[in-house]
Amino acid sequence: MNIFFTGGTGAIGKNLIEALIKKGHSISCLVLPQENIENFPIKGVKIIKGNLLEPITYENELEGIDLFFHLAAIVGFTNNRRDEMIRVNVMGTKIILDLIKKYKVGGLVYFSSIAYFGSTKGKIIDESCEPPRKRKFFSFYEETKYLATKLVKKYMHEIPTIIFHPGIVIGENISHFDGVIKALLTKNLPVMIDDGFLISYVYIKDLISAVLYALEKKKFGDAYILSSFNITFKDFVQNFAIILKRKEPIYIPKLMVKWFCKLIDLITSLPRFFGLEILPILSAVSVTGHSKKATKELGWKPTPTKRIFKNMFNWYKIELLKEKKKKN
Repeated sequence: MNIFFTGGTGAIGKNLIEALIKKGHSISCLVLPQENIENFPIKGVKIIKGNLLEPITYENELEGIDLFFHLAAIVGFTNNRRDEMIRVNVMGTKIILDLIKKYKVGGLVYFSSIAYFGSTKGKIIDESCEPPRKRKFFSFYEETKYLATKLVKKYMHEIPTIIFHPGIVIGENISHFDGVIKALLTKNLPVMIDDGFLISYVYIKDLISAVLYALEKKKFGDAYILSSFNITFKDFVQNFAIILKRKEPIYIPKLMVKWFCKLIDLITSLPRFFGLEILPILSAVSVTGHSKKATKELGWKPTPTKRIFKNMFNWYKIELLKEKKKKN
């Protein structure tokens, strides 16, 4: 198939593109003109320089496209990027939907988020759970993803679509927890967040296999929650601490988490430590789902939790050795 990507230069996009190329698909990827693609390691990808919000810069490339992967989104916790998030996350999605119709693209694979469902209050939900009409959004990012997903759902009777609601994506070469994991590998963490809320996580390799299964089985018209496991952020850190035999950090009380998240989003250097994309899930909410539908309909089997942490540990250990050699 001829596949067109937005958000293809991100960690998730790159992993997906690599897997799809191995399956024999041809990939075109929309990239901002100013974006640095020197570290884009995948050969055979057609790079389209353009702006999501300016269709004239790329729409001609949609001629003959069989499938559109839409991953592009602006992520943030505070409202200082509110206008930008509305433009890209919501208006950008509307533009894409209209272009898919205009150029008769064969179908859409849309990456929403488990945050679409809002706080699950400790309950592990499935795809049949509809978000409440009146709800308190824990971040403006969550609100824009909710609005964008609603748009996609409205077009599903016209556009063959698969929607994925992944949990927080983790794995080798996924930057969300780089700072935390590398700090654990090199020293004891003095302070960490004690959020106390269950969160869904999905291993990057599990996510990719689910997407490939869904395409193989042509599951258009469906939506899937992708969750490898549900644990608290504290337990996430403890899993690594146990493997490394590190001393447990001092934990910030649950009531302080939301304010702490806002602080680290405002200070530019700290999001690099935690990974900006995980900030919304640390805002005193529980967002959890199970993947029984994907398991049953796609034949998808998530990787065992212990193996996921072991794989990540081994990968980061090698990466730290590489970084050390570069410095020397």
